[in-house]
Amino acid sequence: MNRRVFFLGNYCETKVTHMRIDNGYAGICKQLILACFCAGLVWMVLETLAGLLFLSLGLRLWTYHILPIWFNLTSPLVWLLAGLLIVPIEQLFLLAWRFHYQTNASRRVRFTFLVLTGCVLEVVINEIGFNGLLSQRLYSYEFLPTFSGSGSVMSPFYYASLIIHWPFTDYILQKAKRPLPLVSPNQMSAKNCQDLAYRQD
Repeated sequence: MNRRVFFLGNYCETKVTHMRIDNGYAGICKQLILACFCAGLVWMVLETLAGLLFLSLGLRLWTYHILPIWFNLTSPLVWLLAGLLIVPIEQLFLLAWRFHYQTNASRRVRFTFLVLTGCVLEVVINEIGFNGLLSQRLYSYEFLPTFSGSGSVMSPFYYASLIIHWPFTDYILQKAKRPLPLVSPNQMSAKNCQDLAYRQD
């Protein structure tokens, strides 16, 4: 009987540990997806409002050629790209910086990375990705264009405005980093332990 209780207790402890790890990974993935959605939403709002504002003043900043909507000022495709790229790339950079320098990157470093990465990636994606593979650019800058319209002298200012997403995505991702409450086998009822022991997953 004691041996049965001993093995049952060990099984419960192992099972609870695995449950915490699985739930932790699932929670992080959910929060990361939510943060990516938030970044894509911020892009959509900023791009559309800025485009409409300047268009109302008689100045067109850019034109979209693939799936264009709202006076060709934006496209659902660029929302998807923004959601898939902004947060993951930024978080990978922050992790690499923390690993190398053993400290968190400052706001200035993070801001510089955001602006430089955005200006480079937009040209690479539009010129090599879309124009190179599909023979059609996703967009073209109309005001002060560079790199055949894939870039613009104003691009640093456009990407600088994306820091608006930081408070929202940082809050979402910080929630994912909070440790889950530890539940020991002693805190579980005998019935729960038996359920875990005899349940076939």
